Amino acid sequence: SKGDCIVAINATKACCDLKPELKKKIKSGSKFLVTLRVDHLSDTFEGYGSKNLMLLDEEDMVFRKSTFVCDRTVLINCTKAAGDINRDLIERLTNPGNKLSITIEVNELNGN
Repeated sequence: SKGDCIVAINATKACCDLKPELKKKIKSGSKFLVTLRVDHLSDTFEGYGSKNLMLLDEEDMVFRKSTFVCDRTVLINCTKAAGDINRDLIERLTNPGNKLSITIEVNELNGN
């Protein structure tokens, strides 16, 4: 169905807002752990950076299972798509008063 790849809208951050140090690590091809949090619920997935990522979009951030790259792409080869995210967490996001927190960190244990 339409929009089933979208987890959150009306974000206050986009690709262009990522810190320069994080962008550098993403462009180095590092492996990352991404944590999504809403209230007390969380879910995690892994993904990879790439030298081909531009990280320029001023509105969006996209985490992809594929290797497709555009201005909106933050990480590729991710281990989850929107449909794989904890459904209770997604349900919480249907309430506009609930906020999603996204943490992107280098996965030191299992990667570069």
